[in-house]
Amino acid sequence: MSPGSAPSMVVDRLVLADLELVLDGVLPAGRHLGGPVTVAAAHEPAVSRTVVQVPSALAATALEAGALVLVDEEQTPLARLTELTELTGSDEGTDLLGLLGRERRRESGAGRAVALDLRRRPEAGTSLVVLARPPLASDLDRVLTHRAAATPPTAPTAGHVLLLVPDHRQDTAGVPTHVQLALASALAARLEAARPGLAASVSTAPLAWRDPASDSALVARLADHLQVGTPLLLTSDVTLDPSGVDWATGLQSLVAGEPSALLDPADLPVLRRWRRPRSRSGLVVFFTGFSGSGKSTIARALHEHLLEQGDRTVSLLDGDVVRQMLSSGLGFDRAGRTLNIRRIGFVAAEVAKHGGIAICAPVAPYDSGRKEARSMAEEVGDFLLVHVSTPLLECERRDLKGLYAKARAGVVPEFTGISDPYDVPDDADLTIDTTDTSTADAVARIVHLLAGGGWIKEIS
Repeated sequence: MSPGSAPSMVVDRLVLADLELVLDGVLPAGRHLGGPVTVAAAHEPAVSRTVVQVPSALAATALEAGALVLVDEEQTPLARLTELTELTGSDEGTDLLGLLGRERRRESGAGRAVALDLRRRPEAGTSLVVLARPPLASDLDRVLTHRAAATPPTAPTAGHVLLLVPDHRQDTAGVPTHVQLALASALAARLEAARPGLAASVSTAPLAWRDPASDSALVARLADHLQVGTPLLLTSDVTLDPSGVDWATGLQSLVAGEPSALLDPADLPVLRRWRRPRSRSGLVVFFTGFSGSGKSTIARALHEHLLEQGDRTVSLLDGDVVRQMLSSGLGFDRAGRTLNIRRIGFVAAEVAKHGGIAICAPVAPYDSGRKEARSMAEEVGDFLLVHVSTPLLECERRDLKGLYAKARAGVVPEFTGISDPYDVPDDADLTIDTTDTSTADAVARIVHLLAGGGWIKEIS
């Protein structure tokens, strides 16, 4: 294989963020992309070779080619890893060590105008505030106090505050980036109004959170790189920001449609456009379980019940129907199943975006696929996972479609529970075993959950 035909790998959020920070000099080159972050040592070793985890089959191809191109979801080349060395191999993949070089600068998903150029330092006297959650009413005074502490009494102006917003919703307490930017801009305007002469600006940066120690170290490294002194981190993580609990309380008030003194009244229109009260918020009810577990039967019965007795728009995305209408060209290998769940999650999120309830009933055997569906739904509404936990032996005893017999005979390859794994959910909102639970009782339990959460009115 020639060097020019080096294979490529789509990188996930953590690796993508670290990749940009390494290429811009915020993080040291010799690190494991996506791994823990530590505070800068007084004399860090000058290591130029970077580690990234790669699926084992792809790693073998990359080693043969002598290079690996790292790309984003749009297949834009971001960097090239060369002079590769294999470090370790595991069930999850292979660690490759190599020299990292830039291919093409990635544009921020939040918009080119607000992306901070990390290769340039801001003006002298800038204070850094990392806004990793929506601002609270009390944050105005916190930011002003932080700015005042960093401003010498003899300074001719009130200085500059840089409000830095992480460029992915998973790093802004689940709030979409465009919403967070609107809130940050509103806070900047309030800061300038409260302190004449103060300039406040808003930018984004690829900051991906992972654990409190790494998050604190990441912010410290960024502040050191920008030479802006001690930063102020406003986050939902209460171990790093005690006021994070106030955001959780304010969010509860928001979804309940109740007023809250914790939130700035000027921010409420933006927040309410993003997070409507649950009685009007979009919702995805996502069933998962073995073939024959009863999930489709329960999903259809729930759909009929809500249509007959509720006042919400309800759509049913049954696994078999979706396979015929939306994913007929896909296989049943892991890649095909993953893409099928991604398509279901996308359509369900579109239903939720417009305030409807989407009921989905695929097998959805992989935890990663279910989490991706949850992420898409929670960007526009809410997500409930229902695990229909009917044991495999009971599902096989029923064998309603004859699929288990074919799987045992080897006619149907990669069949969930027989020749392909099923990741048992550890994040299910409700678990139902239909071995001894009727369809009517199962629906009643789900309706009770929906009514208790405020998504529907209590109906019989």
